[in-house]
Amino acid sequence: MAFDIFIMYAGEDQASVARPLAEELRDRGLAVWFDEFEASGGGERFVSVFERGLADSRMALPVLSRAFLGRVWPWRELRAFLARERSESRKLILPVWHQVEPAELGELSSLLGGRVAISTSIGISAVADAIEEVLKHSLDLLEPGRLPTAVGPDGRPLGSDDAARRVLDLSVAEFNDRLIAHLAAHPELLYELSSHRFEELVAELYSGAGFAVELTPASGDGGVDVYAVRRDDLGSTLTVAQAKRYKPELKVEASVVRELFGTVHLTNASAGVLITTSSFQPGAQRLAEQHEWRLSLRDYARLQQMLKGSSAQAPGRDPLEKA
Repeated sequence: MAFDIFIMYAGEDQASVARPLAEELRDRGLAVWFDEFEASGGGERFVSVFERGLADSRMALPVLSRAFLGRVWPWRELRAFLARERSESRKLILPVWHQVEPAELGELSSLLGGRVAISTSIGISAVADAIEEVLKHSLDLLEPGRLPTAVGPDGRPLGSDDAARRVLDLSVAEFNDRLIAHLAAHPELLYELSSHRFEELVAELYSGAGFAVELTPASGDGGVDVYAVRRDDLGSTLTVAQAKRYKPELKVEASVVRELFGTVHLTNASAGVLITTSSFQPGAQRLAEQHEWRLSLRDYARLQQMLKGSSAQAPGRDPLEKA
């Protein structure tokens, strides 16, 4: 197991509850996944440790408060653990109530009803005592062997060759809003992601905006990294996207944009988008301007804006359209 405890929380509760509790548990010798503890690592390491925390932590500790209700990313983390509970047929989530009554939390209360919970009203040290006690008994119930690390929407484990795994294993190891927020605050870490990880990030930006997304394999992608489809009463659109994780000094050439334009035609796509951590040569920019309805370019500066705005984005809105 990678971690004993995975702590999820709303930002408003970080200083008063989440950080003190994480430090208290760590001081007691427990392996705690808490984003601040991992923030000093590079981008690829942070993503890897985050996914391992979601997949392999012995227990999830959601700090449930009124603020928790209004945040997207802790809900996603919670759903990942609920999916694990279904697939493993055992309880993994230990709620911590913070300045709120269960009845105030509506759907959360019903989702997590009928299980042990702890209130922060007893103090951080006493909460840590209770967590240690529950964790000790929970560990006795664990079966040997590696737990499933990827599940489908129905909560069942996916095989390593399952096509659904191509979409970033999003069901359990999402590039969720917390990771995106971390990259938004530290955009220099984008350069430490592998090229495929960067493609996964672009896929999640579309997925989070309500698109049906397919992330193509790492090789043999036919000039497309991400297919993003949106259907509504006004019609259907297909966007094909290329993600180029380039160093700042390496500008995207016109030939790369021309290749994407050809792919748009071959796939009968509505539009093509090229997103990069770098910038574009003048020839590439001119080509996109000549086909402004079919081609869009997004450079490093625009990517930072996309990351910062993604968590507050309304479903259905193109994450790459102009604000």
